[in-house]
Amino acid sequence: MIFCKTRIKTTSPVDKVAKKLEFLDIQPGMWKCEKKAIEQHNSKVALQNKGVILSTLKTVDMSFLGKLDQEKNPVFAVFPTTTFKCSLNITLSKGKKLQSISSGLPKIIGEGYRTLKGKLMAKPGSDGWGQYLLKAEFVGLLPTETKEKITTLRKAGIPTFLVADAVWKKSKKVPNPDPFVIAVYENIAYLVDVFDASIEENYVAKEFTVDPENG
Repeated sequence: MIFCKTRIKTTSPVDKVAKKLEFLDIQPGMWKCEKKAIEQHNSKVALQNKGVILSTLKTVDMSFLGKLDQEKNPVFAVFPTTTFKCSLNITLSKGKKLQSISSGLPKIIGEGYRTLKGKLMAKPGSDGWGQYLLKAEFVGLLPTETKEKITTLRKAGIPTFLVADAVWKKSKKVPNPDPFVIAVYENIAYLVDVFDASIEENYVAKEFTVDPENG
């Protein structure tokens, strides 16, 4: 009995792709061009979707963040809808005036808080100047409709934020956790939703927003 060695020919992934391209009458170099064209098309569609969504929303003037409460703290806190936490790093001069403030939030929100610069503010402790950290956490509930709007914007790659009457830690302020929701895209803020708003929040929604038709 004679045994013959049989060589089994296997097809590599590269060969498979080459065969498929040959069948489709597409050269490998052309395939790269096709792939790039598809990516550019998808990117264009994504931008168009963002444009459609944002064109229905009012824009927001974030300078309202420059308002202080009776305790000399910012009236509003801005919470990313991913963490629901807000932290403000504040530096006061010896005259208790704001020298600098940073939030780690998008530029347009930071610019809103920086309108506080030069204003008298409170600092926990006896000296009343130097650096300190203001922290707040959102613990309220969002309506289902609002959650759906946030999800739609998130899927489109547009970050959203809750803006609420702030209750900073160590503050004696009475909680009022009803927020409104904004979206930020290319350094423009958009009003997404308002619900169960306080007097302050209603004032902002009315006086600091611009309709798309009038923008």
